[in-house]
Amino acid sequence: AVQKRLGFENTFYTVNFSPDVTLGVVPEIADTMDHEKRWAGIFTPKGPPLPMNVGHAEMLSYGMFWNNYGRHEPTFDAKVKGLVWNWTGIPKCFTPIFFCITVQGKSFITTSLSERDQRACQDILDKIEGDTELLAECKQPVPSK
Repeated sequence: AVQKRLGFENTFYTVNFSPDVTLGVVPEIADTMDHEKRWAGIFTPKGPPLPMNVGHAEMLSYGMFWNNYGRHEPTFDAKVKGLVWNWTGIPKCFTPIFFCITVQGKSFITTSLSERDQRACQDILDKIEGDTELLAECKQPVPSK
């Protein structure tokens, strides 16, 4: 819904091969939930995450960036109440990022939407609860090949 509202042509995403990663692109965020479409959209070789630079902004423009970190059950005793995600060196003009992770059964989504885009999509973002498309994707195991 956010992708359509803001007029983004594509959704870019990561596939984690810890410690390596690759990037992909699909026309719709829902396509990241389809195994075949997810694998067909990969366009970078598997390798260590590259440092953020202007080339990333150029390559990933005209789309939103969907970063699904999947489900995690850490072994420490503390209860996770929030998180901060930051790609070091990311420019402020970078395409909007949606970062999703489930830790200890609790799902978190953070975005880097501009203030204008945040206001334009607030009604959609307010509806992101347990059974919506974004959290459904977040709760899926990260596929591996």
